[in-house]
Amino acid sequence: MSSATVAPNRTRVQSADPLEKLEQLLDRQRELILQREYQVLGTIDFIWVVRGAGTLKIDYRKSGPRLAFSPETGDLLLISDWNGLPDLPSPGAQPCQACLGTCGDCNGTGKKPCTLAGCAGSGYLKTKFIPCPNCLGSAKEKTNPKCSTCKGRGEVAEPEKCKGCDADGQAQCAPCHGTGKISTGRANGKKDGMDPETRQWISAPPCKGCNGLGRTVQTQPQDWRQFVNGRLGNRIAIGPVQRILWHTPGEGSRFQEAQISPDSGGNLMVLLLEGEDPGAKQYLVGGVPQIK
Repeated sequence: MSSATVAPNRTRVQSADPLEKLEQLLDRQRELILQREYQVLGTIDFIWVVRGAGTLKIDYRKSGPRLAFSPETGDLLLISDWNGLPDLPSPGAQPCQACLGTCGDCNGTGKKPCTLAGCAGSGYLKTKFIPCPNCLGSAKEKTNPKCSTCKGRGEVAEPEKCKGCDADGQAQCAPCHGTGKISTGRANGKKDGMDPETRQWISAPPCKGCNGLGRTVQTQPQDWRQFVNGRLGNRIAIGPVQRILWHTPGEGSRFQEAQISPDSGGNLMVLLLEGEDPGAKQYLVGGVPQIK
């Protein structure tokens, strides 16, 4: 859908009383949903609400309410009920201890040949050069092209200890952090692979401790009350809504968004909840969406 400002048709909402006008607007949206007089836009991923000079982001984790649009009235419609907000993952996921297996990069040793430029597993860097002590190649002395030490170059490398590895040129294995173990995401640390007897590819069952992720992810609840801006009648008002982003349904899904500006009466868009428990009806009212 190309960028367009949608001017809502308010001809069916005639009351001068704000709360009565709101009830008429909600009745209109209920009727549109009941009669399926809308176009499905997709599933909401994020809603941005205004707070002071900045914004707060409601994160639905790709599982938000389904969003629709009425070409007749210009209403944005929420055609699924309120289910609260999903928990968000906390930073710092840890390797799952229930599916540790031998690291394939270092074969369980915890070390690998150093790959730093100039070292390549030698344990020393050869990036600093000094005049050849045999032929003294410099501005004052001529370089001996037959010098066996510098091969006619006039200078030789002065090795420096590589700080990324030990004297044997072995560095800590990055994937396993030097432990020799890595979480495979498979039960008991097994791995997918070819069965030498049947010569068939075998997929090991996923680890129940991490659901096959190979790491344990802690989550924290997303408090929806931080987005509340007050009440309209006996309904909870979340907002003001500045921007909505959703993904379209079906194959070839893509992102679309709507920027929200005040309507002709100066009203901003809010997300109205009939209640805070899952299953409550929810509505988008006020404002003018510009769908891009």
